[in-house]
Amino acid sequence: MGSTLFILGAFVVPVSVYVFFLPSPRIPTEGGDIRQRPSESGHWDIRAFMFLIAFFILFTVGTECTMTSWLPTFLFMGGLTDEANAAYFASIFWTGCLIGRTLSVFISTKMKPHSFVRILLLITLIASFGFVFFQKNIRLIMLTILIVGSSSGSTFPNMLLMIREKMPLSGKMNGIVFAFTEVGAMLVPWFVGQVLDRNGAQVFPPAVLIQICGALILLAIIQKKYPTPFLKAAADDA
Repeated sequence: MGSTLFILGAFVVPVSVYVFFLPSPRIPTEGGDIRQRPSESGHWDIRAFMFLIAFFILFTVGTECTMTSWLPTFLFMGGLTDEANAAYFASIFWTGCLIGRTLSVFISTKMKPHSFVRILLLITLIASFGFVFFQKNIRLIMLTILIVGSSSGSTFPNMLLMIREKMPLSGKMNGIVFAFTEVGAMLVPWFVGQVLDRNGAQVFPPAVLIQICGALILLAIIQKKYPTPFLKAAADDA
């Protein structure tokens, strides 16, 4: 197994380093190259937008990865079920992700991306209170996991649509999006695990709720500061 990973890494790492130094492609638009436009306007500050998006991704991806990483531990350490069944409960979450993402393919064509993302986050927030109030009812916990999986699993792909709605996804923007996706997937569950190890399973529900609230606050700021797409705002200022 180790030698296989080493061989794969020997192929992947040089290509990754090469791609890292490639310039972002120019994006043709009706008004010219987006990189030749001013980086700031009366309505748009691209750096601030990227900063908000980066931390929004951190919270949304962190929520999903916290669920997948620590849900079985929470169920087992909290005495809700035995160790074997706690692992099976993770499959309910992934089933919810499958259902949610399948449904979102159709729903996303009927709604604006930012509105759909806001609804998904609110559903995740409300459903996550089930981990607080229904800890003695395993069936309601199963329903909670299914609903949270359906909503949180659909958030990331629709978040990408929301970002694309705001501005074109250049190579630099794609790099920021997926860099913070990986940071959220690794760093947030690790941090939650450190806190959980010191304070016990009761930390899991607040950790999920805090991340969702943070994502909702950032989404509200993004929508308030940047209600129109970048190209439209630049055209209005021209």
